[in-house]
This record gives sequence, structure tokens and C-alpha cells, in this order.
Amino acid sequence: MAQEGHSDILRRKIGQGGHGTARPAQARPVVDGDRVFDRAIARAAQEELALELRVTGQGESRASADDLAGLAGDHALMVLLDGPDGVGALLILSAPLVQALVMQRIAGRVALAGGSAAPRSPTRIDADLTRDLIDRVLAELGGADPAVAGFHYAGFVSDPRLLRFSLSGAAFRVLRIQLVCDGMPDGGVMSLILPLAADVAPPPAARGDSAGMTLRPAVLAAPIALDAVLARFGVPLSRVVGLSVGDVLPLAPQALDSVRIETADRVLVATGRLGQMQGARAVRVTATTELDTRKSAPAGAQAGAPAAIATA
Repeated sequence: MAQEGHSDILRRKIGQGGHGTARPAQARPVVDGDRVFDRAIARAAQEELALELRVTGQGESRASADDLAGLAGDHALMVLLDGPDGVGALLILSAPLVQALVMQRIAGRVALAGGSAAPRSPTRIDADLTRDLIDRVLAELGGADPAVAGFHYAGFVSDPRLLRFSLSGAAFRVLRIQLVCDGMPDGGVMSLILPLAADVAPPPAARGDSAGMTLRPAVLAAPIALDAVLARFGVPLSRVVGLSVGDVLPLAPQALDSVRIETADRVLVATGRLGQMQGARAVRVTATTELDTRKSAPAGAQAGAPAAIATA
């Protein structure tokens, strides 16, 4: 194994071969040739979180686009990844692993009593707390083999049903890595999902056809949730814990005139002024921003037009 290069090792893990529907990942103990994964993940967890995270097994499978939602599992954290040339991928962290990483980030230790804490759906805060570790793991793996090089955190996915629309391609390689650490007796799973190389389509400009333009109207017609944000500010945790009915949180004088209209991922769509329309609260848009429609696309946002948006 000492003579085998890192590229060959990682390429074997990610997989070779054709398309197909999902097949169960065959977990197996880590052997000497797998230590490139073991070392990369252990180094990333130690340097980012001071956490001793150990690989106990790995498995590989294939999945179709329709299978992606089923790969997530209950209460898993789903994160989109951006790669070179706009190629997308997916990283899924099982619920116990997310809980362990968040505990370590916040409290400096992991203590999942009885194997796991009460199950809950992950939030964007969980994604933010694990983002640095995710990027570091990807960087470590990318340093071992160009197959993963250049991938990085792109965004939080709140609903597994959106996964099949979030990635291009019809077939994917699924690498499932089993992990343990002190305080997480039942272990957790990290799944890296990459499109099969032969299945990644070039951009529409490179193909010279209208496939991208055919999909664009359907994407732009999809509903998108917007938040009208009056203000964001920090307060001591002791103040938050002590909040009660009747307490007042002061806002800046200009808050009503500088409302931020954002997507769920906090991408700024426009700014506006809080007012009323037909007796209900509304925001009048005063300025818009240029958006990359691959990330979010507000429909019909125009400067000066009243927007009936629920305020927080």
C-alpha cells in the first residue's frame, strides 16, 4: 500500500464505472490504503474543533437523482457544495454527527447521553457552525486527489425534496464514511455525493444548444421565500435568557427606511421602506441588487413597486 499514490486511493473510493440506481453502501473496516481519508478527516477535526474524530468504516454506492432525498436520513444536515466550473455536489451529515460537532464548537466537549440528544431538524445555524470544518475536510481531501479539489460549502438545504433539483446530472457516486469520537458512542455518518464524471454536462455556452434556456423559465417560476429584516444586532446571552413580555429592544432610527429583503440564505435581494398597503404592513422597494439566478431569483422585483412581504 505504501507504493500506491494518494490519487489512486481516493479515486478508488469515489468510484469508477457506470450509472445506476442506488445500491447500499457496503461498510467495511478501515485498512491501510484508506488512511488518506482517516488522516485528512482527523487532521481537519483536530485543527478546526480540537476534536478527535476517527474513521471506523467506509462504503461506496451509486445513486440516481431520484434517490438523493432518501440518502439524507432523519434530521440529517444537507449541504450543497460548489466545485470547479460550477459543478455541484452534496455533503450529508447524520443527526448524531451534527449534534456532536455543534456541541464541540459551542461547549468544547461532546456529551450525547444515551447515544444521542433529542432528535430535531437541523437549522441554518447548525450549518454555519459546521461550515469551517466542512471546508477544511474538503480542502484536506482535495489536497490528496484532484477529484475533490476545489469543492467548498455553498449553502444549506432545508428540505430533502429539493435535492434532486439542486444538482445537475442523473447519476452520482456516494461515499459513506462512518465516524466516532468520545462522547458519541453510537457514531455518525458523513456522506459525500459527487456526480459521475461522464454525467456532468458542460455549461450551455459550451454545448452550443438551448438546454439551459429550456430549464430557465421553470426555475424562475418556482416560488421563493423572502424575509423582510428590520435589523440584526447582538445582545448578551444573559439578556436573551431574561427576556419577558413587555421588554423593549431598541432599533436604530433608520431601521424603518433600510429594511433588507433577503432570501432564506440571507442573499440580499433589495432594500426598502416599511409602510402600509390596504391596511396591512408592507415594504416599498427602494433599491434592488443584481442576483446570480443560479442561487436565488426574486420574481418581478422592481424599484419603487410596493411589495406585500411579511415582516419579522
